[in-house]
Amino acid sequence: MRFILIIIFLFLTNYIFSQNSYELGEIFHRDGTSEKGYLKIKYSVIKYKNKITKKKHVELTYKEVEKIIINEDGKEYEYQYKIIKGRKKGKFKLLKLVISGKASLYQVEHETNISTSGAGTISNSITYKGADYYIGKNASSFVEFIGANSIALGRKSIRKGLITYFKDCKELVKKLKIKEFKNKNIVNSVQFYNNNCFNN
Repeated sequence: MRFILIIIFLFLTNYIFSQNSYELGEIFHRDGTSEKGYLKIKYSVIKYKNKITKKKHVELTYKEVEKIIINEDGKEYEYQYKIIKGRKKGKFKLLKLVISGKASLYQVEHETNISTSGAGTISNSITYKGADYYIGKNASSFVEFIGANSIALGRKSIRKGLITYFKDCKELVKKLKIKEFKNKNIVNSVQFYNNNCFNN
């Protein structure tokens, strides 16, 4: 019975990887030019309007765009197009920049909505937030998947991914192995590397 319920939950799960509305932002093109306007992210496609009142939009991808800066909840965030190692060759993905440095941390945020229904007509909806994390070095176009924090997609150990990726820094690896830095401390781990390890 429990197995059947788990299967039902998975089928009722809805993943949200995009914005619901246009937000003010700036596009940085690969030819060195930039322009401000209203942006909406749909997976790795950018929908652009130069005026919010316009009905039609222009769709842009990695072919034209290198990065964008967009306003979210009153704060500005940078998104960059990167190629994920091990995935389809030449496949660019738009990732949110979390930390910039010798090692740069990126993430893809998502919400998982799980709807459950019991006896009668009573139903409940629970929303879980999670993210997939990626790291790249030296402003490279390539990044590596480090781990995930997701109820439905699974919790691939971020800590183990960091141990493998930062094997060139013995001090950080030691802290990760003794769990001084845990899965939830991914930002601290990358900052520690940038501040202490890159000369190792």
